[in-house]
Amino acid sequence: MKDRKIFLRYGMAMAAAAAIAILVTLMETDFYGLDKKMLFRFLSDGFFVAAVFYIGFGLLTWIADAGNFHAFGYLGYMVVRLFSPMKHRFEERKDYFTYYTEKKTQRREGKTSPKRILLTVGAVCAVLAIVFAGIFYRI
Repeated sequence: MKDRKIFLRYGMAMAAAAAIAILVTLMETDFYGLDKKMLFRFLSDGFFVAAVFYIGFGLLTWIADAGNFHAFGYLGYMVVRLFSPMKHRFEERKDYFTYYTEKKTQRREGKTSPKRILLTVGAVCAVLAIVFAGIFYRI
């Protein structure tokens, strides 16, 4: 069951990356009256954009999982509590130490972010971009 969920997550992430690549390709051309050589160039561009997108977000989540940005998360938590319609929610807020220790235990249990999926799909898109660029220069 766990393997099926992981496979589904990777599949959904790869489908989204392929959709980004196709949308970028469609922004550059309409596929009609296009020779094969230019099609591979535009596909390379599209997968490169998807790779940069996924690798960039993967690196950001990796940095955030290190625990360096918990203060910003706590600030967001406090703003939501402060402007909630019920005043007792703000009075029952957690202090920073409690918030930080909860996040630290979540990070240890691996419940924080999908950085492995983002980085893997980004690497696959980068490889596809290199393959399409190689085909473009070979033709």
